[in-house]
Amino acid sequence: MKLVDFENQMDLPESSNPFAVIIHAHLITMRTEGALEDRCEWKLRLLRPLYPRGMSADDVRQMFRVLA
Repeated sequence: MKLVDFENQMDLPESSNPFAVIIHAHLITMRTEGALEDRCEWKLRLLRPLYPRGMSADDVRQMFRVLA
């Protein structure tokens, strides 16, 4: 199974699972190749909702570093 296989199988954007966020980020990275501004915008779109889902600020910062 490839990561692209998860795109239609999971509700990645709403998941609080950190691995789902990483998979979603990877899929977006593949779609935004060469568009650095779009990638930066998507990174923030992925991380902002993690606060209301219960992730601490430290966890979100660590996730930011993983997605860098």
